[in-house]
Amino acid sequence: MLKMQPSIIGRATGRGQGASGEEGFALILAVITAILLTLIGLSLTSSSLVEFSMSNEFEAHEKALVVADAAFNRAKNSLRGKDLTTVLSTPTPVPKYINYTEPQPGTHAARNPLFPHEARNVDFDYPPNPVGMRNAFGFLTPPPPYGVQVGSGRFFASISDNEDELPLGLANDPQTDTDYTVYLRVLAVEPATGAEVNTVGSGRKN
Repeated sequence: MLKMQPSIIGRATGRGQGASGEEGFALILAVITAILLTLIGLSLTSSSLVEFSMSNEFEAHEKALVVADAAFNRAKNSLRGKDLTTVLSTPTPVPKYINYTEPQPGTHAARNPLFPHEARNVDFDYPPNPVGMRNAFGFLTPPPPYGVQVGSGRFFASISDNEDELPLGLANDPQTDTDYTVYLRVLAVEPATGAEVNTVGSGRKN
């Protein structure tokens, strides 16, 4: 009986160490599993946020296209019966919210009623202080930040001359129309999600 007692005690001690090792392994496995599940959850959340942002951007883009399409016909109808030279030669003070070099008259960029980078980045509901002013010709709508409100968006429209003097051998005059033909540009903006921060200090892009 005395010889068997150490053997029994030894077996009992061995069983206790094995159980402790199994519990430790199970704890490590549980921690690793929890970390993996957390990482998967964070990945799914990040993916969902990106898709949500893309969905909002697409929706705002489609709304802006609808506004621009309707605004084009509205602006075109507003020209009926008007003297185009008078419209082309009438200056409109337009605030500049971003410092940029003004394009030369008659160029593609000069035909836009707004500088596209401004149209993208200025929150016209809460515009920042202007950094300067410019005289724009051919404006058909109130200048920024107003434009013409359509739902939650707005549009700006202007006309520009088509260089109709050049075929006659005359110097181009962007403020005079001789053939009753002009370029009509409409730029519509629709605010995107408020989570986007723009480059001129306000809270969201268009």
